[in-house]
Amino acid sequence: MPIPTNASPMKHHARRGARPLAICISAGIFAALFALDAAFAQAYPSRPLRFVIGSAPGSGNDITGRLFAARVSESLGQQIVVENRPGGGQIIAAEIVARATPDGYTLLQCGVVTMAINPALHQKLSYQPLRDFTPITSIATTPNVLVVHPGVPTKTAKEFVAHALANPGKLNYGSGGVGSTLHLSMEMLQAAAGTKMTHVPYKGGGLAMVDLYAGHITSAFQNLPVALAPVKVGKVRALAVTSAHRSKHLPDVPTFIESGYPTLEITVWYGACAPAGVPRPIVARLNEVMVQVLKRPDVNERFVELGTDPAPSTSQQFAAFLKSEGVKWAKAAKDSGATP
Repeated sequence: MPIPTNASPMKHHARRGARPLAICISAGIFAALFALDAAFAQAYPSRPLRFVIGSAPGSGNDITGRLFAARVSESLGQQIVVENRPGGGQIIAAEIVARATPDGYTLLQCGVVTMAINPALHQKLSYQPLRDFTPITSIATTPNVLVVHPGVPTKTAKEFVAHALANPGKLNYGSGGVGSTLHLSMEMLQAAAGTKMTHVPYKGGGLAMVDLYAGHITSAFQNLPVALAPVKVGKVRALAVTSAHRSKHLPDVPTFIESGYPTLEITVWYGACAPAGVPRPIVARLNEVMVQVLKRPDVNERFVELGTDPAPSTSQQFAAFLKSEGVKWAKAAKDSGATP
């Protein structure tokens, strides 16, 4: 049967009329959702927040994270409860936050291990940094420092390497766990120097230090905030730092670059992340408060006293930084030969 000649124009007219209506409906829904998000953000936070840290108390992560959480809590007007969930190379903590309700009340102290090293080491990781988290801001940076028990007969990185080469398989070293920057720092040094030492992993860098004091382990890499006080009182001896330049806290300790190991330029960083899907107004609110806190002179001074450098950023800058760190540590993990 032939199609009536007026059918096509009518049908075409109906389609043209329906499109603006759909656009109006979509725009209305978007506006309503944005208004809800904005209203939610204005009332936020109305109850305590949880800040999950993937290391044990006394670690560099913990020291920095607790100071940060306390100061942000004051500015937000709500308590921030720090929750240490060590284990699994900080994977446990990351999983908890990735699965949390994306309402801005559960945050992760995300760092180089959770966001860059774990994806490089684990082929089947239970979370994906760029997919499962919303970056809020970077918090601070710090170097690692190689420390030895005072009874070890070495005072420089070169002497330490020579001592290890003369005693293959007889020396051990502690770390904050497999895949931590403390572990990878030593593995990178071993790859560069050809040494063979036994790895003794702990659930946190602070726990490794306790055994180092007692002489149960020979050496360890440590975040500067953990190592600084023990070095100054002589409990351990510092041999070299992983920063590009000498630390103002340990001006007599050379860098690994100065010591002849240019590949050991390692910066440890800490940040704040939320689960993916947190409303943008809440992310903006958190970023605003956190950045303001990190820029306060009193907070800045306290961070520096601990051996860290505050490093506030926008959420967009932090997201771009996470991408670049993922590429960097994928290569470092491969070159070191470290496995989970």
